[in-house]
Amino acid sequence: MVDAKMAGRFAFVNPALVSKAGMGEASKESRSRVIANRLMNANHADFIFIPYNPGYHWVLVALETRTMIAYYLDSLEDQPSDDLKEIVNM
Repeated sequence: MVDAKMAGRFAFVNPALVSKAGMGEASKESRSRVIANRLMNANHADFIFIPYNPGYHWVLVALETRTMIAYYLDSLEDQPSDDLKEIVNM
């Protein structure tokens, strides 16, 4: 991706800062703030990838920055957890 000059089109959020699993007492607001800060610092990225673990299984949210559409990718085809929906929508 670097050679093709595509690396800047994608940004990533640290899953340890937003996942419900292993977060202890971190509030939804603080986890949502991590996503908002990444959006502000993404510099022209087309997509922000947010890996998320609700406690039993990894899923991925691909957030298209131009349209603010969130794509939910889950190999188990489960519905997104309420926690995930809330921190992305905040």
